[in-house]
Amino acid sequence: STQSTWEYRSDVVTVFQEMSELYRASALVLDRVEACHGSVKSLTLALDIPQKGAVLALTSQALKYKECIVQVVKSTRLAADNPAERQSLLLVMVHDLLFGSGKISGGGRLKRLVMAYEPTLRAALTA
Repeated sequence: STQSTWEYRSDVVTVFQEMSELYRASALVLDRVEACHGSVKSLTLALDIPQKGAVLALTSQALKYKECIVQVVKSTRLAADNPAERQSLLLVMVHDLLFGSGKISGGGRLKRLVMAYEPTLRAALTA
């Protein structure tokens, strides 16, 4: 039997319960890319990930804008208010808000936190 993609991160799955599946999958791929387990494309295709095309697109774009997103997040208190183990999730959410759809799908505490900082993030992006 195949092992669930999410089992290796079972300690943080509860954090993602209300979160969009797209963000969870993109964060998983980002974590593995940054741990040098493969490329975005190879990991997205190899893992048991739904919405492969959307995950590939979001993850690739989040990595493309990573430096800018990190700078914007660091210029606000959002970085301090977000636990380090969820930086990849924060990266894809902030990307979607600032460079993607302009909103964050799903729900949860992290979405509420990011949305509370939306004006500050947008101001830091244009500064």
